[in-house]
Amino acid sequence: MYKIYSIKRSNLSKNQIRSICSLKDTFWKYGIKSQLAWFKKYVYPNDINNLIYHDDKIIGYTLLRKLKVRLRDQNKSKTISYFWFDTLILKKEYRDRNLSKKLMLLNSRMIKKHKYISFLFCKKKLINFYKKNYWYIFDKKKMINKYKKNYNLLIFNKRVLKNYGFTYKRLKIKFL
Repeated sequence: MYKIYSIKRSNLSKNQIRSICSLKDTFWKYGIKSQLAWFKKYVYPNDINNLIYHDDKIIGYTLLRKLKVRLRDQNKSKTISYFWFDTLILKKEYRDRNLSKKLMLLNSRMIKKHKYISFLFCKKKLINFYKKNYWYIFDKKKMINKYKKNYNLLIFNKRVLKNYGFTYKRLKIKFL
């Protein structure tokens, strides 16, 4: 039986953090010490950690980091909070079981619940996966600060932009 949870960073136990970092290190092999240091430095108390458990072990993980972005169009500019979709990892032996889809549904619900937009960078080979989960390619030419040249920028929940008086087509962004 699989269990899926959303937990703020401030509510994670030390064991959960260590398990998350161990899982991440199966793909991004920097060592547990480095993973823990990164987690401590970059994951803030209100960031959302989405976890899939099987037999009381974390087998899947995503991270929604609450950050700020400056939106700009022809007439105005505004700074808003958004979720940076930072990590998606599932243990190899649990792939092809639709678990990543369940994890993506949880992410979608959390993003919509907070009425945020969300951004992520991904490689070209992953674009179709994210498109199936209602992410849209964002034109990197509309980014005021450029980085991650070999990656694609995607956006989720873009209809929230209307709440701030912006349209997706004229929008320019600056990550803060």
